[in-house]
Amino acid sequence: MKRIWCCILSLLMLFACAATACSPSKGSSESTFTAEECELSLTTKTYKIEDGQTVPLEVSFTVDGKDVNKALLSYASSDENIATVDLNGNVTGVTEGKAYITVSYGEKSVKATVNVTLRVNKMKLSHTSVLLPIGETKKVSATVQYGLTKIENPSLVWESSDTTVATVENGVITAVSNGKANVTVTYEDVKETIVVESVVEATAAQVNTFSEEYVNIYGRSYISNDALSFDHCANAIEIGVVGDSFSVEMSSTIKSYMRVFVDGATTSQKIDVKGNRETYQITDLGEGYHKVRLVKITEMTIAGWSIFGFEAEKFFVMPEKSDLKIEFVGDSITVGYGVMGYVGQDGNADNTDCSKAYSYVAARELNADYSIVAVTGICAKTNQWTDLNMMSVYSNVSTRNGNAYSFDEPADVVVLNLGTNEATHLSEEHGQGADAGPAYAQIFPTHYKEMLTLIRKKNPNAYIICLYGMIEEFTAISNGIKIAIGEMEDEKIVYNPFSFRGDFNGAGRHPSSVAQKKWGEDLADYIRTLL
Repeated sequence: MKRIWCCILSLLMLFACAATACSPSKGSSESTFTAEECELSLTTKTYKIEDGQTVPLEVSFTVDGKDVNKALLSYASSDENIATVDLNGNVTGVTEGKAYITVSYGEKSVKATVNVTLRVNKMKLSHTSVLLPIGETKKVSATVQYGLTKIENPSLVWESSDTTVATVENGVITAVSNGKANVTVTYEDVKETIVVESVVEATAAQVNTFSEEYVNIYGRSYISNDALSFDHCANAIEIGVVGDSFSVEMSSTIKSYMRVFVDGATTSQKIDVKGNRETYQITDLGEGYHKVRLVKITEMTIAGWSIFGFEAEKFFVMPEKSDLKIEFVGDSITVGYGVMGYVGQDGNADNTDCSKAYSYVAARELNADYSIVAVTGICAKTNQWTDLNMMSVYSNVSTRNGNAYSFDEPADVVVLNLGTNEATHLSEEHGQGADAGPAYAQIFPTHYKEMLTLIRKKNPNAYIICLYGMIEEFTAISNGIKIAIGEMEDEKIVYNPFSFRGDFNGAGRHPSSVAQKKWGEDLADYIRTLL
């Protein structure tokens, strides 16, 4: 009987110990502590894992600053279909989704978020573009992973879109003839593309003819006294050079600015172009073949350029430009007036940069052949801040060359951004001419429609995108643009296809480079939906 009571007493003590969370007590290796006395936390609160991947939870469990046996902890998953957790706190991804893992000691608990993604094949190429002289080769490699696991010796399929331009075998690309081809690399359900440009050498004499047989020219330009004349903002020339440096001999009617972009980079070197004829050395290109673009970032009414020629170790023929042609027609916003300045600063030639304007950004994003016809202060038909109007400027080569422009290569897309300067005519105080004041709201739609009619006549099949409101929006102007578009009855003319928020954060109360960049990217995205 005594033995039975002893057994019962032992069991009661065991249950009592469990009920009070028995563990080593304070001051000895056999003491107890409560949930309130312990510290429980997660070193990492959010985990990103793949299905099948297991990671241990990083848990801190202490009493009085000393680690406690984590075997006392309990773990639970909010959704075991997404992630499971074992008795030791090891979390395993099951399928795509989000689950919460709760770690508990008594009434104290902490929670970790686990985001599970599905493992997929991934491929990374050593090169995404290759420029090769005809007859030369380039070895390209591909690294393949399934989830986080690298695939050794993957079975890859290499193909060229045009074997007359470039061939490929086991990653070795060979340039065959002048042109562009895409080399695709395929592993199971993953495919990546390498753009291959095969080029032929050109002589300095050929490049300095400024013929688009050898170089690429952007924007309206012309030859005058054996020099290539650039008047418009963002006029540009691309040349192919071999070696670490090259030089350009040129002049400007007054001090202006140039940006030099190398091998498609979005970063560039800004160079002061002096008024007299000088030679400018462009260095630190790196050895090898380079595509170089020189951009006039100063607007047309301030300065005009004359480019006399280039010198380099060696030249090559530039690959052809994109078939997509975009024309931008506008005012100071399209010019990039004050884009590099700040609030409170006056806009000027130093802080104006057309390569930072939405127009150039959109053309760059689309890798398009472009032309920019823009003048600060200009209106469609009336004169406001300048004695010019866009109806006459648009029809001619430039403000410095009054010859009629040929329009022999109509644009696929025309972006028209006028109306900001017209808004000043709504005020009798700031407007000019007999029609200044509220009556101008009735006249403006007619002027805008005439501009649209001229653009449509010169570009019969183009999409025409009308933009307005990048600084501020006047209802009379926005309504006038909509009226003009409605009267055109042309389904390929649209108004503000994406939203604007007025921006005054550049110099001269003009948009900043941040706003301009976003608008350019948004415009490029919209144009992609049209093509």
